[in-house]
Amino acid sequence: MMSRATWAGIFASVSLTLVSPSWAQTDDQIAAARAAADAGANSFEAGNWEKAIGYFERAEALVHSPVHLWYIAQASAKLGRLVVAKERCVKVRREGLPEGASSGRIAAYEGCESLIREIEGRLASLTIEVSGLPDDAEFEVLRNGAKVPSAIVGVPAPIDPGTYTLAGRANGFKADELKVHLSESERKLVTLRFISDPTASLTPETTSGSETKPAPAAATAPVDSRRGGFRAGPPIGSYLAWVIGAGAIGAGIGMGVHSIGLGNQLDDICMGSRTNCRKDVYELSTTQKVESDRRTFEILSVVGYGVGGAAILTGFAIWAFHPAPTPIAKIDHFEVHPIIGMGRLDLVGTF
Repeated sequence: MMSRATWAGIFASVSLTLVSPSWAQTDDQIAAARAAADAGANSFEAGNWEKAIGYFERAEALVHSPVHLWYIAQASAKLGRLVVAKERCVKVRREGLPEGASSGRIAAYEGCESLIREIEGRLASLTIEVSGLPDDAEFEVLRNGAKVPSAIVGVPAPIDPGTYTLAGRANGFKADELKVHLSESERKLVTLRFISDPTASLTPETTSGSETKPAPAAATAPVDSRRGGFRAGPPIGSYLAWVIGAGAIGAGIGMGVHSIGLGNQLDDICMGSRTNCRKDVYELSTTQKVESDRRTFEILSVVGYGVGGAAILTGFAIWAFHPAPTPIAKIDHFEVHPIIGMGRLDLVGTF
């Protein structure tokens, strides 16, 4: 049993034992991995094994460290996932200890050695064999509903202690479910016996035997196929009309502001009374010109507002009555995978 001081030293080293090449990760990734590892160490110390595994798996996905794998192995062993625990520790042991390894990495290397010995004494073994099938028949073996790789069939494969439900299927044959319980260190050989069944197939059918149909789509209101309506996105013509409308309204605002400014100028010339200016022969010519300009800009302002409003309404009318766009083919499957290499970053995908 390690002391709390020993554990504290190992926890501290988790944040430092990040061994992936520095070119493969950014500073943000390294910082995130360190934070996830620290949170995982705290969860492990608190006995929250599932949460600890989650944190350390995230840290390992960002930056590789044998310390991450060691904690995953220990927490997995606590939960009875002995196969996972052993494989994580085997990987740590295979990496070895580089010169100048940190205390955390040394603890992971040495701890995995003893954990492997302990797990090997607890692991169960299950050999699954099949009978009743033609030699060239294709078949599937299911364990708890999941397909078992065909390479494992007939091999004494290590397995976690527990209870399992085995079943098999093939074209024209089936094997009924078989319950198997394995205690720690127990070795068992079981045989799935296939019997003829004309309705059986590798691809299970629905209960009614009919073709599987997709779930019905949610009901939608009918749309006139001759027009897009507001359900479709605005066409370019609508955007152009709205830009023209916005520009005209902006010009109208500018003209209106200038008209108000000329009115204020006229009030300054007439000392607040335009009636007095009309009586003054000298001021009359000046005020007439300013008044004429003011009215001109006032009229242009009103015209700008009118044109702008009409253009905006036109844009909505174009949107409402434009033809419906041609539907885009639906992509049922899309995958993108990054490929990171020395000095390169590529993306490959399928769709």
